[in-house]
Amino acid sequence: MRKFVIGLIAIVFLILVMDPKIIPTKVDAPLDISIEATVERIARGDYLANHVWVCMECHSQKNNQFYSDPVKPGTEGMGGLLFDSEFGQIYASNITPYEIDHWTDGELLLAITEGVNKNGDALFPFHPYTLYGKKDIEDVYSVIAYLRTLPSIQNDVPKRDTKLWANVLVRFMPKPATFIQKPDSSNTIDHGKYLSGVCARCHTPQINGKPDPDMFYAGGLDHPLSDTEIIRSSNLTPDMETGIGNKNKENFIGIFKAFDSEDSKMILIPKGARESNTPMAWTQFAGMTENDLGAIYDYLRTLPPIKNRVEKYGVK
Repeated sequence: MRKFVIGLIAIVFLILVMDPKIIPTKVDAPLDISIEATVERIARGDYLANHVWVCMECHSQKNNQFYSDPVKPGTEGMGGLLFDSEFGQIYASNITPYEIDHWTDGELLLAITEGVNKNGDALFPFHPYTLYGKKDIEDVYSVIAYLRTLPSIQNDVPKRDTKLWANVLVRFMPKPATFIQKPDSSNTIDHGKYLSGVCARCHTPQINGKPDPDMFYAGGLDHPLSDTEIIRSSNLTPDMETGIGNKNKENFIGIFKAFDSEDSKMILIPKGARESNTPMAWTQFAGMTENDLGAIYDYLRTLPPIKNRVEKYGVK
């Protein structure tokens, strides 16, 4: 009997590995919607995709010889950036009309906010669909409207090459969106919280692949700089010694706005000095308005101060 049970389990696992789509995801079918591409929506989507949610940071080619790895002009949305992870090799998709013209608005909404593509494949959370699934659906509509205006770039992105166990695991990751209404900008703290979600993704250390709830915004998450070097995110809590407690709002905004020029996208990294670079998308976040950056600062000041002195550089 024991051998029969073990054999049955092995057969079931083999079937799941060979065709993970047998495992249902927790999300529903795409909505039957048609998003009107108004001028206001396109402008809002442009702002979000390039400066707040920074979609183009991962879905474009990068100028990694320049400080902060700015986006190469003319490659916006073409995809192809490789994420080499414990799951295997995953590539950022092409989100220009060359690819998404084959998608309905409902299929794009489902992929962006719930993590399932038009073919029913579950997406790995390098694309932060759990974050976008907690935003105002109107903002997501705006991003979709904007993406459809991008120049169509012919770039056939390689299919992901992921491990068998990962293909099974990822089927359990998508979850239904829980949209909210975005706060009025006059409520600066709630407005800043709404805008800052992408910040938490990089500035919160993780335990078993999930954000550590006791270290929210406390920094220390490893990011690769090279094959041998890492850089760790900074502490954004208002701790006076190790966080942003000693920075006023003007300082905070000024750090970002220092990169709000074309010249800031052309700061060469000295040869052999990769350690002086950063994956922080300064040149994209710099395009945020001073009011929005100030709102993020106001929100961060409400967080519990966490003493966490981050050693900025390290080795893998």
